[in-house]
Amino acid sequence: MSQLMWYVLPKFEKIVTHLKEQNLKSGGYLLVNQTFYKPHEQKYGKEFVSSVEDMLRVIKMNIVEMIELNRPSNHNAVILFKK
Repeated sequence: MSQLMWYVLPKFEKIVTHLKEQNLKSGGYLLVNQTFYKPHEQKYGKEFVSSVEDMLRVIKMNIVEMIELNRPSNHNAVILFKK
C-alpha cells in the first residue's frame, strides 16, 4: 500500500483486516509507504490515525523493517510487515 491510508479512512482498519485474513498467505508480506503530517498540519483523519504509532496499532502485524525519513517534520514511513 503506497499513500493509500488517507484515501480509505475511516475504513482503513477494516481494509487492513481484510488484507490480513483474505489476501495474505501465512508468512506473506505487506509493505506500507505512508506520509504523515505534523499534528497541527494534519486536517483529515487524525481521529483515526494521527501518527506512525497509531497506524502500527491498527495494522497489528510483525514488523520486519521500518524506515522513517524526516521524522521532525512531515515525514514518510516505509514499513515491511510479515503475517
